[in-house]
Amino acid sequence: MADAVVDNTSVEPARKPGWVREFWPTILATLLILSSARPGAGFLLPLWLPILLVWFPRMAWLAWRRPARRKAQGIKAVAIVAALAVSAFAHGRYESEARAQAQRVVDAVTAYHVQHGSYPDDLAQVGLDADALRRDWQVRYWTHDGQHRVSYAAEFTVYDGYSYDFDKPGWVYSAE
Repeated sequence: MADAVVDNTSVEPARKPGWVREFWPTILATLLILSSARPGAGFLLPLWLPILLVWFPRMAWLAWRRPARRKAQGIKAVAIVAALAVSAFAHGRYESEARAQAQRVVDAVTAYHVQHGSYPDDLAQVGLDADALRRDWQVRYWTHDGQHRVSYAAEFTVYDGYSYDFDKPGWVYSAE
């Protein structure tokens, strides 16, 4: 009689990956997108487009091929889209508020010019805090070769901005 060989190795059933392992790329991407919601970082949002053009079809393919993962893929897609929406909304609000602050400077400088017949040398003469405007809204008042300008940075492009020309009243977009 042949000796029976006993195999003590057992086959474990396939385990579902833990939620951290499943969601860590999405959590990281969401945190990176939300970290770009700070003022001056709006140019980072379009940089996500190539990544998402690969990531979203992959998530859709996984959801289609593996029905058990549909819920997880849906949660990932919603998290990424929500982070992008929050970041875009924050940048849009920041840019509109920066424009409002810059327009406030323009109005104060124009009123000073009407009252005194000349433009102020700095914003302190019109009662505004130039350092706070520059720090909080990237709004600057400056003169160059006898021309007076108010400018602020564009939110969704790196080196671009808007400036107000007092000689030909109106806002001008400048791409650098």
